[in-house]
Amino acid sequence: MMSAGGVGSRFPDRMGSGRRLNPAAQARGSPWSTPEGGGRMQKVPAEKASSGSGIGQPSKFYPSLLGRSSQENMLQWDHKILRRVHGIEKLMKRALYITLCLFLASCAPAVAPAPTLIPTATPTPAPTNTATPTSMPTLTATPTPHPTSTPTSTATPTPIPTFTLSGVVFFDYNGNGIRDKGEPPIPGAKVQVGSLTATTGPDGSYTLKGVPRGKQQVRLSAPGFRYISLSVEAFQPAERPVVVTVEKDTRRDWGLMQGFLTFPLLAGTRFSVDRYYDQDPRQGYVVWWNGSSYAPPQSPDDDGHSGIDFGAEVGTPVVAAAPGEVVSIEIGPQGQLSVGLYHLTEKGLRIFTAYNHLSKVEVSKGQHVSRGQKIGEVGQSGTWYPHLHFNIAIETATHQLFPDPYAPLFPVDGVGGRPFGGEMMWVSLKPDVNPNMNNYWTIVNQPQFSH
Repeated sequence: MMSAGGVGSRFPDRMGSGRRLNPAAQARGSPWSTPEGGGRMQKVPAEKASSGSGIGQPSKFYPSLLGRSSQENMLQWDHKILRRVHGIEKLMKRALYITLCLFLASCAPAVAPAPTLIPTATPTPAPTNTATPTSMPTLTATPTPHPTSTPTSTATPTPIPTFTLSGVVFFDYNGNGIRDKGEPPIPGAKVQVGSLTATTGPDGSYTLKGVPRGKQQVRLSAPGFRYISLSVEAFQPAERPVVVTVEKDTRRDWGLMQGFLTFPLLAGTRFSVDRYYDQDPRQGYVVWWNGSSYAPPQSPDDDGHSGIDFGAEVGTPVVAAAPGEVVSIEIGPQGQLSVGLYHLTEKGLRIFTAYNHLSKVEVSKGQHVSRGQKIGEVGQSGTWYPHLHFNIAIETATHQLFPDPYAPLFPVDGVGGRPFGGEMMWVSLKPDVNPNMNNYWTIVNQPQFSH
């Protein structure tokens, strides 16, 4: 693009609004020379005549002017050329100015429209942020959800399902945990689950409504009943709760026992009770649980006897009187073969039963046995006639005591026993802590067969 200065420098004295050549210029001659003797003029600037710029070439602007003088023709065409050049110069200046304005407009900010010399229609203002504001999201307009705003189960608690626990409480004679024919109900017994309590009616039935789902502790109590029979494999003191899983309406019968022992022999076995436990601490005197007494003793073995002798033939089955664990199989000082069973710990006391004078043992140490399970056979080992010597043993911190399985019908002031490693003696105890005052059969003083 040609600059404005370039345009003006090409014609330093000629560009003007209709100015004519001054006389001095006319005297010096025109910048263009006219060839001599020709009717065709060539317009060649004097300062460029030798440059070969093309201005001195034949031009359509200079036709032949015959009949006029050279000076007049020169002046006339000079004026015409000046006017045309002046017009061209003005157009070039305007074009250059417009071009410059457009260039500046392209570099200016969008909000400021570039000025122009060409009349145009009224420009439409460019939209601005103030004319058409755009709403910007804010925290208050679209708050972010907070976890605490979400409803939880505390607002609408789910009801906990509850069920009904019902059944019968009965007197379990044979200790197998099942109500057999002839076993009576126990009226007035209490069945408790948490804060729910029911008392059995005359038929021994109870109903507890609103028992929650899951594992529940059931407590049972009835006057004179010390043990709960769960099955032939398990029993426990009544003071301990029984865990029951409730997943729906549940029926559960409960067998209670006054003691936990049944006969160590099977029903239908031929046997005899040859001697009972001697409750008289005096030497030479014998008193049984029912008050029968005699002196002098009928045999040396009667005085101070610590158990019950069941006379039976050799080979007669001997069974466990209660569920338990085999803790000993041994031969005693007189050669008697015996088995010892551990049954439970009650009030800190470990309770065992012993089966002596066996001819055969059919269990092993550490084995768990069920009520009525065969553990051996009657024999004559260590004694002068075949029989089963059966007794209870209770271990305290210092002594091994041997109470009577029967509850004596009269007060007694002690129990047979011995210190660990010592000899058998009579140990004096107060009646309220004397284990010899308790009954250990499932029915007080009425031994029952397990089956």
